[in-house]
Amino acid sequence: PAMTAAAGVSVAKGNSAASAAFVSGTSKADGKDKAKEKKLSKDEMEAKVFEYMHHQNRPYNSQNVFDNLHGVVPKGQVQLILDTLAASGKVAVKEYGKLK
Repeated sequence: PAMTAAAGVSVAKGNSAASAAFVSGTSKADGKDKAKEKKLSKDEMEAKVFEYMHHQNRPYNSQNVFDNLHGVVPKGQVQLILDTLAASGKVAVKEYGKLK
């Protein structure tokens, strides 16, 4: 079954990140620095986005995917990857008005 990448879907977010400010003696900022050091290849980023979309099996726009992946994949790349996945038929696109 094809998944749908759509616009205008809001996602409820919990407040679980606020309780995890310190993990194993490092601050949240230190964790972000380490995550930024490791760059993902284009194939790894595409795999992450597709895995997320496949696992969620619901419509999202590129901003929702970027937010829910917590910045692992850059925002500009998310839109390009979603376009590539849609062109290859791995996900479906539904356009609502001016939004894609």
